[in-house]
Amino acid sequence: MKLSEAVGLIVKGVSSTEQPQQWCDLGAGNGLFTAALSTLLKKGSVIYAVDKDVPASQPVPGIQPGVEVIRIAGDFTQPLPLPERCDGILMANSLHYVKYPATLLQQLTQRLNTAGRLLIVEYDTEQANHWVPYPVSYEKLKTYCATIPATVHKLGSAASVYHADGMYAALITL
Repeated sequence: MKLSEAVGLIVKGVSSTEQPQQWCDLGAGNGLFTAALSTLLKKGSVIYAVDKDVPASQPVPGIQPGVEVIRIAGDFTQPLPLPERCDGILMANSLHYVKYPATLLQQLTQRLNTAGRLLIVEYDTEQANHWVPYPVSYEKLKTYCATIPATVHKLGSAASVYHADGMYAALITL
């Protein structure tokens, strides 16, 4: 996926406020969606990019000037040095590694500011495989969020070279 495609998937889910924002990117990987998010935030914003398989010292390419990225090496399902409250949380292709996603989603929504946003990008499938052990289709995501309670909006979809059903982006708000 190209940076422009990643931006296109999440652009409708990022608040267009003129103020700097504080976001967490959980399961940031090589940083493609971290970079996409940085292009949508105002200067002075901070993104905490968490990944257990990427060293904290590894820079994220393509970050918008004026947006700070703080890399954290660790498992996002465990306690980490993250802000108590944030304006948004992004999980791009990472929720499918969580065995109990409904529980995690509930915990994450408690970390959001009043108008906070939780952005999910996932494969739209219910078929598990080695790379997607706990699939979270859009329909399944809606059922998980019904217990929070939260509103789920599908923002868009994209083709995927890794999965025939493609990907979706969704915005979860309280």
